[in-house]
Amino acid sequence: MFGRTIRKIGVICSGNIGPDIALHFSQNLQGYGVPVVVVDILQAALDSGQKKAESKILKAVEKKVLKKDEADAVFANIRFSTDYGQLSDADFVIEAAFERTDVKHKIFAQCQEVCPKTAIFASNSSHMVPEKIFKNMKNKSQCLVIHYFFPAEGKPVVCAMNGLAFGGGNELAMACSARIARKGLKVFVAQPEPRLGIIPGAGGTQRFPRLVGIEKAWPILRTGNPISSTQAKEIGLILEEVEGDLVEAAMTLIKKILTGEVRVSSIAKGPIPIPAKLPDVDIGHLSRKIDSLLQKAILEGAKKTLEEGLKLEAKTFGECLLTQDMKIGMDNFVKNGPRVNANFVHA
Repeated sequence: MFGRTIRKIGVICSGNIGPDIALHFSQNLQGYGVPVVVVDILQAALDSGQKKAESKILKAVEKKVLKKDEADAVFANIRFSTDYGQLSDADFVIEAAFERTDVKHKIFAQCQEVCPKTAIFASNSSHMVPEKIFKNMKNKSQCLVIHYFFPAEGKPVVCAMNGLAFGGGNELAMACSARIARKGLKVFVAQPEPRLGIIPGAGGTQRFPRLVGIEKAWPILRTGNPISSTQAKEIGLILEEVEGDLVEAAMTLIKKILTGEVRVSSIAKGPIPIPAKLPDVDIGHLSRKIDSLLQKAILEGAKKTLEEGLKLEAKTFGECLLTQDMKIGMDNFVKNGPRVNANFVHA
């Protein structure tokens, strides 16, 4: 790829990112006579992208980043079109569509038909692997991912938890590389979904057991009761409690992870062991029907890979929607708030 002449840059998709990519290349290559074309199947998206690019160019002039004549030249160097044929002489094409494999396959199939055989194809995906994106490409040596944050999964992400994290908040935190919390939070983490007549639906039944072990996660998930930050540290859900600046502590931890000074275990991607005996749990007024679905998601998910377990959780969450107790729990929450127990019928 090195030492090649680039005659034209192509950008696929005029959504949130495409116009910015086009501006970047136009600003840097316009002086060398290299035009940029943005292609999208929707004219409305092209119109919106053109306005966005024009607005950013005007701001660059206002801030004196570019002179007026320079800005005009950069903007004039970008063409917006619905015609893939405009890519027939593009030597470098960047796809910036949303993250769906079938969409990317369709885009690159069209590019393969119209672009030069020597064209370089790039995806701006932040997390999809090249093997999936370019699965159907004839010459994979001409394909690459160029997102500045790729691979997102390879970079440490520390969640600085400044207050309580219930439900989806905790599930988001558990998707991070590590978690730290402000010290002394008496009410900190919970998965209260059973109180609403549902199960956790964004990874709670799969990531919680993998992070702290099934035995420790078992009563927390089934009762929906909160734990403190001290308890969270004791069971291994968070790395530490912080008295000072939480964000600064998170940044320090990231640096230590990157230098190898601190090692953070990655979440188990495969099946995890299921204890021969799990602690008895008194679920009180909670729905026995929902509890049975919750137990199934936890135990069956433990036998699967994390990816398969998340799919099982989603399917089981759907089963909750068919129960009477889901309707009862949701209605009660809307009408009475979280402090009033729902009268579940266990069906």
